[in-house]
Amino acid sequence: MKPEVEGRGGGYGKYQGLKLAEIQALFDKCIEDPSMRSISAVLRITREQLDARGQLGIYPLFTWIAGAACLVGLAVRTIGPQKLTEIATKTVLGAGTVFLLLLGTTLPSRNIRKTNVEQERHIREMAVAAIQKILVSEPALKPLTIEQETTVKILIKKTSGSEDLRKLL
Repeated sequence: MKPEVEGRGGGYGKYQGLKLAEIQALFDKCIEDPSMRSISAVLRITREQLDARGQLGIYPLFTWIAGAACLVGLAVRTIGPQKLTEIATKTVLGAGTVFLLLLGTTLPSRNIRKTNVEQERHIREMAVAAIQKILVSEPALKPLTIEQETTVKILIKKTSGSEDLRKLL
């Protein structure tokens, strides 16, 4: 693992981010006792640690959506019918302001965001590997809570090779 990826993320108190090695150590403890309780612990740790990293990958998307809305407003203002000029002007001003604000915050924080997104990817991969190792011993599975089910769906969606987790749903 690259040294620049190692870090704690954000969060405070109980939800403070842990280093990836600390997360792996917690997952290893869960693997030692393969049970539904261990699966629940892995899912809880995963959710808390992803939240501690702030899921910053969404901000560039919002930035480009605001930029696109601004461009559409400009196009409608110049090419569109006269009735829509006032609405298009308000759209350009509003979306343009949001675009500039988001651009001003996403550009300076791009290295932090890149590191946190990479850490999130590693955490998801470690969680999937831990759950797959626990599932090999075929523990007695119980229904998941809504939070656990959401975490499993995120792991399935964003991590390759995680189809084994479908048996938890």
